[in-house]
Amino acid sequence: LAEHGTATGMAERHRNWCIALAEEGEIHLRYQGQREWLERLEAEQENLRSALSLPGGGFERLRLAAAMGGFWYIRGYLREGREWLRIALAESPTAPPALRAKALKSAGNLCWALGDFVEARSLQKQNMALHEAEGNSLGIAHALHSLGLISYHEGDSATASVLYKVSIARMRELKDDHVLGIMLTNLALAQKDQGEGTEALEALAEAETLLRQENNLRGLAGNLHSQALIANRQGEYPAAKVFLAESLALYTEIQDRSGMAVARHTLGEVAFYEEDYVAAQECYSEALLVFEELGAKRYIAGTFSNLGELMRAKGEFAASRDYYRRSLEMEAEARNQSGILASLLGIAELDQAEGHPLRAASLHGTISAQNKRLGTPLAPSVQAGQEARLLLLRQVLGEIEFTKAWQKGTSFSLEQAIAFAAML
Repeated sequence: LAEHGTATGMAERHRNWCIALAEEGEIHLRYQGQREWLERLEAEQENLRSALSLPGGGFERLRLAAAMGGFWYIRGYLREGREWLRIALAESPTAPPALRAKALKSAGNLCWALGDFVEARSLQKQNMALHEAEGNSLGIAHALHSLGLISYHEGDSATASVLYKVSIARMRELKDDHVLGIMLTNLALAQKDQGEGTEALEALAEAETLLRQENNLRGLAGNLHSQALIANRQGEYPAAKVFLAESLALYTEIQDRSGMAVARHTLGEVAFYEEDYVAAQECYSEALLVFEELGAKRYIAGTFSNLGELMRAKGEFAASRDYYRRSLEMEAEARNQSGILASLLGIAELDQAEGHPLRAASLHGTISAQNKRLGTPLAPSVQAGQEARLLLLRQVLGEIEFTKAWQKGTSFSLEQAIAFAAML
């Protein structure tokens, strides 16, 4: 018994040490010291896993798992982190509201990163409800921002923009600048998709200043990547590559595997638009390997769509259609409206290239109607090519047949369009 008591006491001390380490690290991962603390937590992974595996201990497992959420997210332990949080939340229904809300937020973030938007939204709504019950304005602001991220990656930029703006207004009222840079960066992406280029650049500029002041390496890497996305959208490819070089260097410095892969993927998009198809395929393939290892379904689907576009440009139509269909299936499962439309656009362009103009015109009609509904105009770098393709379809079909096919597509729901696209 004495030996058992000694062992139990040692285990409890070990778990308490791990909790203290993780909670201290959690603070540094948000602000300064990201690189050093990521490495320190990585080095203690086996100790931390051992502490998480200990039975009993009240709410200690929940405390530890909630504190580890940021580390798991950055270093790509998405599925492992989600499972620990699921276990800890299930066994701690009576945990203090603040602790439970923190764990729900971490779990929601990991589900979002994995592309499980339905579960992510459920978790973040539970998180927000707890903060509302406690009157925690800061917690509510964070929850609104998280819900905005989910809406954005479902393709609903308008809703995302509203949620971001409300969360940003709350943060300004609280005079809390620590996460304001990240929130402004995400708002800029929603504004970009809605064609609000000037507002997006203003938000990114303010965000970059804040993130550099805070020495928030990961936040700054994301901001620079967002600036690259806008430059790429506007056809400013040299500028995009400059932003991506610094973004990739920062992600590499903190060994954020997901961020590194996303930056490589965007370099592939720039290479594609510059018609360097060898470099584009290399970047896409490298990024896809990481996304598949991490289980990041939303990025996998996007890369499949990019590979479909690349294969079509190379004249490899069978491979192109296979990639587009795989992307469309994943985007439909995730209910990502913008992703669905991107895949449908690729299939429409492929149909046109393979001599199926009626199908292409119908799908273009769907895409136009759905983009208007979502308030997301095509990027300037895409618009010119789109207008040329539609003009060619009109010439091939004649105005009457083109209009019939177009109107047929405008009447499709997304589900009907997905079924139509899969028919060939």
